[in-house]
Amino acid sequence: LHFFRENAKGWLGYIIVAGIIMVFIPWGISSYTQDANEAAVAIVNGNDITLQQYQRTYQQQRSRIQSMLGENASPEMVESILQPQNILDGLVERELILNAADESGFRIGDKQLVAQIQLMDAFQQDGRFSKPTYERILRNSGFSSTGFESSMLSDALISQVNLGMRSTALVTNSDVDRYIRIKNQEREVATLIVPAAKFEKDITVEDEKIEQYYKENLQQFVTPEKVSVSYVELKISDIQATIKYTEDELKKVYESQKSSFGVGEERKASHILLEITNPDDEKEVNSILEKANKLKERIEGGESFAEIAKKESDDPGSSVQGGDLGYFGKNIMDPAFESTAFAMKEGDVSDPVKTSFGYHIIKLEKIRPGSHKPFEQVRDELIEIFTKQKAEDQFFDQSETLANLAYEQPDSLDTVSELMKLEIKNTALFDDSGNTVSSKLAGLDGRPGEKDITSNKKLVQIAFSNEVLKKNYNSEPIEVSTNHLVVIHLKEHQKQKQKELAVVKDDIKFVLKKDIASDLAVASGEKIVKLLKDGGDIATEIKTLGIAWQEKKFIKRQEGNMDRLVVETIFKLNKPKDNAVVTDGLKVRNGDYVIYQFFATKTPDASKVEKAERDRLSKELTTVYSNKEFDNFLASLKQNASVQIFAENIEQ
Repeated sequence: LHFFRENAKGWLGYIIVAGIIMVFIPWGISSYTQDANEAAVAIVNGNDITLQQYQRTYQQQRSRIQSMLGENASPEMVESILQPQNILDGLVERELILNAADESGFRIGDKQLVAQIQLMDAFQQDGRFSKPTYERILRNSGFSSTGFESSMLSDALISQVNLGMRSTALVTNSDVDRYIRIKNQEREVATLIVPAAKFEKDITVEDEKIEQYYKENLQQFVTPEKVSVSYVELKISDIQATIKYTEDELKKVYESQKSSFGVGEERKASHILLEITNPDDEKEVNSILEKANKLKERIEGGESFAEIAKKESDDPGSSVQGGDLGYFGKNIMDPAFESTAFAMKEGDVSDPVKTSFGYHIIKLEKIRPGSHKPFEQVRDELIEIFTKQKAEDQFFDQSETLANLAYEQPDSLDTVSELMKLEIKNTALFDDSGNTVSSKLAGLDGRPGEKDITSNKKLVQIAFSNEVLKKNYNSEPIEVSTNHLVVIHLKEHQKQKQKELAVVKDDIKFVLKKDIASDLAVASGEKIVKLLKDGGDIATEIKTLGIAWQEKKFIKRQEGNMDRLVVETIFKLNKPKDNAVVTDGLKVRNGDYVIYQFFATKTPDASKVEKAERDRLSKELTTVYSNKEFDNFLASLKQNASVQIFAENIEQ
């Protein structure tokens, strides 16, 4: 039982709570491709990583990125961050670590895992674990309790290996001193910016140059292939809005899930644990029982339960508090412990109770009666539960009907629409990125068009597939979001077409003008650099350009008011010798040319860094070292593993 108190806030608690967002990604319909999902995308030391595992991880990562980016998460941005190879590599590494954990004897006890799951906020109802809530969340998320607990167990094992490896990282005081001197070093610099924009007004781009650029870059100037589709959609929210209910039906739900709408009876107890180290040793078991009986006699003789617990209990989490376990409800403690505690009266002390941990002597301190919210108070919630459950049943049935009708009548959506009473809708024209795009030209982004179902990458891929585009068939049902299916059919197809020069002439002129201006800025800047290095006078050049030196100052690696490329370049330079000044320049991303002069360095005194800051930097360096050690560990696992990749089986 000590794990219940000690580890609730420990590493396993953190890893599970942190992972709960990713674990509860709703899955909806996937029955159409169940067999295909069993295909292996990789085999690691003889163990398959299935397409279903890959797809689930892909969607988990996608949802996590969308959650992190919030409203700024355009589909294109999310997809650009998601790299299929990285996801596959992560799954391979996960399997390798689990293999290593098993071979090294890492274990997580079932009771420990159950206790941690019961502490998760997602499963709490009025501050207590609710089994109906647990089962409902898993059911709605497409998990069985066995599958969920298995996933949590794997995550816990990986975390255990990870923490075990990282805890070996050793950072000395001299390491921290050196890290402080490097990280907090300052460099004295001055900069002079030659803006490309200074040259633009005098630039003329000849028509011949525009035409030449056009001919050399024809592929940039095309109207992309586009399609529009008709579609029908099946959404669980639409079905739920049609569900009727009666008061009797709501009351049945209330009675069946009454425990979810309140707090059950709780008991406050203290205990003395006498641990059994070898349950198969009958002599040890009998000896522990005899000792427990003697302790019980001492308590009955008037000795303090709390004082005996402090001296004799083997539970380090509660012994220091006189055995106090606090309040707990049902389904928390070991079954034998729980049944005894809930059969006692306040003030009772039990006979020795045997569990998998040893023998316990239990003292019941207090009883806190349970309470439940009245029906009227939770009526709206009951309506949501009832209608959602009914809608889920209908949704799964109707999704099968949708799939069958779309397949059996592939040439049109009319039959599906008529029989299922689903409206046929239409999209705007979109390209193979899901966007209606204007010109895409050397750094000029395309303008996104209509954003609806066409923001779903899988749907866009299917819209341009042979089945839909060439054969003009209905698609299979596509899950565009949770419990939201669509079937699409080609409406219009526009082939890729070359844009006329007249249409893109201004765009080309804009790009060429920018390029020429940047080249002139670089040439002018390099001239100034040469003059500075030769000891010449740059006053005339500066006056002509109308520019001025930025104030000389010390900068840190985290300098935010200077171009990052310039900062990175300066901190890669060797320290100036004999009061020399390092002068040079470089072209930055916006086309400007930045001239810099590097005068001196200022290294901090590590001994004068405040303790709080030093501790923070020490932890930071420990993370750097431990990450390196873990990376080396992974590299070793990969080097000695048998890994086969089947990238052709991946379907996003």
